Amino acid sequence: MIRILFLYIFFIFLFLPIFLNAYFVTKKYPNMEIKSITEFSGIKKINIEKFFYKNNKLKKIINWSNGKKNGKEITYWNNGNIAVIKNYRNNKLDGEVIGYNYNGIKNLSVYFNNGNFINGFSYNKEGKKSKISFEILRKLNFIK
Repeated sequence: MIRILFLYIFFIFLFLPIFLNAYFVTKKYPNMEIKSITEFSGIKKINIEKFFYKNNKLKKIINWSNGKKNGKEITYWNNGNIAVIKNYRNNKLDGEVIGYNYNGIKNLSVYFNNGNFINGFSYNKEGKKSKISFEILRKLNFIK
């Protein structure tokens, strides 16, 4: 009786993700350190996707909902400080995008509404704010 119960529980845990259609995909570097972890439902990304540097430090977190970016996407410098915070709604930039230098000091603030660029500002070392154009942000590979 205990064996049957054990086998039943074992198969439930083994096949439950398949029935729920949710599973994780882990990619690794050649040295077998984790490169990324992504959760899927069917073929759509769901929940949180994480990317890592080769030293296992967190590189990026992306929030997904039904295969689309929704919520924050946070990119980190290899020293652990935040590099960029982006907000998405239905796969489009929405709200403020904030950039930080390697030492964690805010150096960029860009605003979007439903994927459309509104305006942007850069900050110098003293914190003085200057307007920045969409074209400059594109050349810097900050946005596509």
